[in-house]
Amino acid sequence: LEPKMIEALVEKARMMPNFGTEIFLAQLGGCIARVDPSKTAYAHRSVEYLVNCHTRWSTAEEDVENVAFARDLFKTLTPYSDGTTYSNFVSDGDEKAEEVFGTNLVKLTEVKTKYDPENFFSVNYNIRPKS
Repeated sequence: LEPKMIEALVEKARMMPNFGTEIFLAQLGGCIARVDPSKTAYAHRSVEYLVNCHTRWSTAEEDVENVAFARDLFKTLTPYSDGTTYSNFVSDGDEKAEEVFGTNLVKLTEVKTKYDPENFFSVNYNIRPKS
């Protein structure tokens, strides 16, 4: 982790809007990095860390402040990112399949088209079959 990124995380942590907000930092690498990315759906096996912002609040009046905090954290950390996205941490409206599935998107689309051409399994973060 770069020192300036750590400073940015600490600064943003001081600005969290409420006790329901968390900044989650996970170390990856190790066994994850030893698997060939083409062998599984998860392509970003060289990533060493990931950050996720969990925001929770109780009233609609808090929407703007909490969403703004998460988006500002994302913007602040973007210079330290490789531009990829972890599929379990994708927010509605922020989906970009190329960022999530990387080079595996073409293969996953082919699998989806073969085994789920009607897109029955579409509640989760979705890869659409070819039409």
